[in-house]
Amino acid sequence: MPPMVLTSWALLVWDELNNLGCDARAIFKQAGLRPEQLGDANARYSVAAVQKLWPLAIEASGDDNFAYKVG
Repeated sequence: MPPMVLTSWALLVWDELNNLGCDARAIFKQAGLRPEQLGDANARYSVAAVQKLWPLAIEASGDDNFAYKVG
């Protein structure tokens, strides 16, 4: 099984993208992440897919410090 992370922390990325007016759903799907899993406290995303999410989120936000702001 590949390395996995809880989806609950990805909700912070989702919320920040939406707050910035970005299409979070499209960005998550582009990274290979299923947005409907965000509401499931037991769901997990693969680390590989999450690694794809960060650069997409940074690009969409236009902010190189996006990850710091999410934290």
